[in-house]
Amino acid sequence: MTIALRRFYSSFTASRATVLVLAAASVPCAVLSATAGSKAPEKGDDQAPISPSQASIVRLVFPPPRFERVTIQGYRYTLIRGGRVRTAFGPLNRSVASWVKMVDGIGGLNGTFFDARNNIVGPALSGSGKRYAPSHLYVNLKCSGRPIVLLGTKSLRIMPFEPDMGTSIKVLRSLVPDVQDAFVGGGWLVRNGKVSDVPTIRHTFVSTAMDFRPRAAVGVDAAGRMLLFATREEVSSFRFAEAMAKVGAVQGVLLDSGLSTCLMWKGRAAAAVSTGNPPRIRPVPHAFIVFSK
Repeated sequence: MTIALRRFYSSFTASRATVLVLAAASVPCAVLSATAGSKAPEKGDDQAPISPSQASIVRLVFPPPRFERVTIQGYRYTLIRGGRVRTAFGPLNRSVASWVKMVDGIGGLNGTFFDARNNIVGPALSGSGKRYAPSHLYVNLKCSGRPIVLLGTKSLRIMPFEPDMGTSIKVLRSLVPDVQDAFVGGGWLVRNGKVSDVPTIRHTFVSTAMDFRPRAAVGVDAAGRMLLFATREEVSSFRFAEAMAKVGAVQGVLLDSGLSTCLMWKGRAAAAVSTGNPPRIRPVPHAFIVFSK
């Protein structure tokens, strides 16, 4: 790291510290697991200091999980609604089915973005707050402004990511004291009930967001039920966001997609993309797991 970059980061962190503490003190909330892969922010897209009004906080409820299939504008989607959702990650890539089986879950979905070395892009927290991986400053700067999802025991908080959020688990706990899982997503598909428009997707999401490919997302509906949402059909993030809003999402965050897309339910791949001969579903380093209790 160059001297200039160190000086920049030191001044950046100092200017943000007071804001983070105030946000945590004035808003009761909860956290999820952080991870994202994306291009650098456009010039002039520097984020203003985080305020409580920029964070979306939802009190969660945990009814038994329900599997659904829907067709919207001719495209087929699958989702799991409800249940308790946790994340898992590790040094070895595994199929979503393996992640689910390891912890006796009922369903699951592939997780957030990862790089060519299978490192999760952005900080990550899982295992009821026991497993944590910080992220490099360069990655944190690239992820600036994208949604960080913080999942606590009874609530979900989503807010714009800032570079100092990826340096320490203490920072995450200052935002959500009971944070269990955290990751940075590829973009905010649905924010406070509003679908992100095309210009927002083009300039603030990962660079592949408008490509037509299978998609995956995590979110929450107005009742406070967690949503795992996916399609194996090829759609843009805008069309995918519209569909997610139609199934009731008030918050929705884009996950790794394309060949990584895989939604599992009761031991079967309900929406998955397979490649190779024989066909094989891509293993991933990060996944969501749904529990019935």
